[in-house]
Amino acid sequence: LEAYQKADRDLRLRYSKIACILAIVLVPAGASLDYFVYPDFLDIFVIARLICSAFLLIALVLFFTNLSRSSVIALTLMCVLSVQLTMSFMIFWVDGAQSSYHLGLLLIIFLIGTLLPLSFQEVTLSILVGIFLYIIACFGHEKPQINILYNNVYFMVLTGSISSTASFFYSRGRFEEFRLNFELDKRNEELE
Repeated sequence: LEAYQKADRDLRLRYSKIACILAIVLVPAGASLDYFVYPDFLDIFVIARLICSAFLLIALVLFFTNLSRSSVIALTLMCVLSVQLTMSFMIFWVDGAQSSYHLGLLLIIFLIGTLLPLSFQEVTLSILVGIFLYIIACFGHEKPQINILYNNVYFMVLTGSISSTASFFYSRGRFEEFRLNFELDKRNEELE
């Protein structure tokens, strides 16, 4: 188990770096979407996106330090949270539940469950926080139409369920693969 935890931490660190780099590039790239969908709010959205990317850049630097060895999960979850907060802020700022930017939150939910090697509990917690932030953003903007809010939250919950289930089986698969390789190495040593 100790060997697996070290290997798993290294894997989490590698994939968290990749996800962080992706987010650093893709979050500001969304300004092109802002230009066409919300041109009146382009300035404030670009600032929000750049602040998020700056935070992600700091996190990426931290991923390359010794600090990341002991806190890779916390750093990864903080990166996810920063993107969720940015998307929720933009939803709050313009159309609330009417905003099509809830699709950005769906992408984050998908990314959490498929790219990041997080545990079932970590993925589920991140998804629930994202949905909670979305609901707060919708009600913070103005009282949403319940049918639209329910529709969007429904698809977030479905996507979250799929992502959580995927992360559960990925985690099990990673452990099983490591266990088999570990036993194989041990037997090879015995044979030698």
